[in-house]
Amino acid sequence: MLRATKQMIADAHGATAREVAHRDELALAYLMTTADAKEGLTAFLEKRPAVYRGL
Repeated sequence: MLRATKQMIADAHGATAREVAHRDELALAYLMTTADAKEGLTAFLEKRPAVYRGL
C-alpha cells in the first residue's frame, strides 16, 4: 500500500483535483480487494496483530 500511495503522489503532479480524485478512487478500490486489506480487517475484528504479506 505504501508503494501505491507514493505512486499516487508522484502521478498527481500536474493533474487537476478531479483527475487526482478519480485516480485515487480507482487505486483505493483495487487496494481494498487485496489479501493484505482482508487480513487487516480480519485481524482487527479478531483483535490480533495483522500479518501482512505484501500486495
